[in-house]
Amino acid sequence: MTERPSSQFLNAINMKFPNLRKSEDESPLALLIFDEICKSDKNAFLDMYNRYITGITDENAEVSAIKETTSKGITYDYVFITELYIEVNGKHTTLYYYLTRKSTRNMKKWK
Repeated sequence: MTERPSSQFLNAINMKFPNLRKSEDESPLALLIFDEICKSDKNAFLDMYNRYITGITDENAEVSAIKETTSKGITYDYVFITELYIEVNGKHTTLYYYLTRKSTRNMKKWK
């Protein structure tokens, strides 16, 4: 596979909904995260595609670029929740959630 999963995804969306209006350009960080998710989860591509197309009710809708947001560390183990999402006519539609963990084992203790 020579083409990145994110570019294949965007091409598939453009073929399915040729009249969608994009409100902004795609963020390189969100597309990189998309590619990394697809590497680690074989079903992620189809899951995100299905959530994307079911979130669109109007073929002439205005859709934002794929966005990402990451929470702050929510436990003492620094677990972060990252969400990929889009906004369809201003309505938030989640594409994918995933967790990352930063180990605190080697961190120096504050006294």
